[in-house]
Amino acid sequence: MSILITRPSPAGEALVSRLRALGQVAWSFPLIEFVAGRELPTLADRLATLTENDLVFALSQHAVAFAHAQLQRDGRNWPASPRYFAIGRTTALALHTVSGFDIRYPLDREISEALLQLPEFTKYCGQTRADFAWQWRPRTAGRNPDSSRSRSQFL
Repeated sequence: MSILITRPSPAGEALVSRLRALGQVAWSFPLIEFVAGRELPTLADRLATLTENDLVFALSQHAVAFAHAQLQRDGRNWPASPRYFAIGRTTALALHTVSGFDIRYPLDREISEALLQLPEFTKYCGQTRADFAWQWRPRTAGRNPDSSRSRSQFL
């Protein structure tokens, strides 16, 4: 039996390595790849406009990694003013690690609906939100992904 892993890199390759170490025949074939979005260079300026009444939503650990790398390139830090929320524990941990801030996230389900139902969020409704996710592109065999099939990174 062979196992085909379609998880994105590098998690897919790590899983294949673990399976092979257990004697399994496994192959990595990621169906999507994460890339920085074209609006990422504007992140620092956008974050700089946020105040203590504003909210930042991190929607993936990949988004956090891209955002933090961009802030470092710009010589900027995560602003202390806004309140930070994440879609789930892994994303919250990634954002806390790079920012040092407390990050609110849903404990039961890691989905946007659960995030929007957090008591901390509902009391801030109507305020400016800065949402960021990642841009993804479907992987295609033998050629680069078509840019018309990519998704926006700032939602």
